[in-house]
Amino acid sequence: MPLFRICGADAEAARERTHDVLDFYGIPEVKTQLAGRLATSAQHRAALARALVHHPQILVGICPSAGSDLCRLASRAAEELGLCVLWTRQNGSASGKAQQTIRVRDGQVVCEQKP
Repeated sequence: MPLFRICGADAEAARERTHDVLDFYGIPEVKTQLAGRLATSAQHRAALARALVHHPQILVGICPSAGSDLCRLASRAAEELGLCVLWTRQNGSASGKAQQTIRVRDGQVVCEQKP
């Protein structure tokens, strides 16, 4: 809907682009379902797909729980689509796939690490 209504994309092109992104994330079944009826993991994947359908250069998000596959999917998008993914966490360690970890405390960078 946002591609068609807000961005002015051709309806068929918007539908095709949306379906391609849903297929990329392995959730083609959400094409015909309302968001409120999806499992939580499918809702998260759909939200990621919704963010990527506009072909952003940077994706910023709150790092999901350790059991989530969103970090892996976002890393895949970064590699295949050439975008920068920034995850933020309030506490805990960063994903093992991070190319760089920056810790901030009280608005100041306190540690930078590259694996």
